Amino acid sequence: MRSELDQVQKSEHLAKRKLLWEARRLAGTTGSTKKPQHEKQFAAETAELTGTTRKQVNRSVSRAEQTCQEARDLLAMLNS
Repeated sequence: MRSELDQVQKSEHLAKRKLLWEARRLAGTTGSTKKPQHEKQFAAETAELTGTTRKQVNRSVSRAEQTCQEARDLLAMLNS
């Protein structure tokens, strides 16, 4: 049976998704620093796909980026 991800896991996955999203975006650039106006930012795109808000996405990514791996492991252990 599949269980839902806890907050630590969600944050880690969103942070990894952001890294991949940025890498894909950089790989598609041709040297121009101007962004197309219709291009969605990471948080808006992810919020739309996951059914959450941009604020929730940004907070989750920030939480994962600002918390050391040791602390995230400890939190995951306590949540299990």
